[in-house]
Amino acid sequence: MEEDRIRGILEKYWEGETSLEEEAALRDFFSSDVVDEDLQLYQPLFSYFKESGQMQMPGEIMPPKPGKTSIISLSWITRVAAVCLILMGFLFILKQQQSHLDTGYAMEDTYDDPELAYQEVKDALLFLSTKMNKGVNQANESLEKIEPLDNILN
Repeated sequence: MEEDRIRGILEKYWEGETSLEEEAALRDFFSSDVVDEDLQLYQPLFSYFKESGQMQMPGEIMPPKPGKTSIISLSWITRVAAVCLILMGFLFILKQQQSHLDTGYAMEDTYDDPELAYQEVKDALLFLSTKMNKGVNQANESLEKIEPLDNILN
């Protein structure tokens, strides 16, 4: 009769529907020496619960001292990573500048005749001026179209 009641409580236990008193009854039943063979596989589980409830912590637990942790903080790691990235950037720029100086691209003349070079520069600046003036004119036309709207709003 007792075992039938324990089996019913076990079913409720696995469903998560037992009360604290029913769980205490399970712990008491499984801590005894008289347990059916088919229920013995649950005995270590409930004996552990009973034993762990009786355990005492040795000594007093001291909270850690504020500010003195041995764990490396995330902000410290972030700072180190940022410094490494900056150094890598400087090294990359320095290497690029060295490669340009080694190849001589910065000092190489492309024209032998100064008059021809002057004419090329003059043509390039004239082309740039034409494009800039075209953009300025388009911007002025757009502003003239918006001006009546601006007068209405103000």
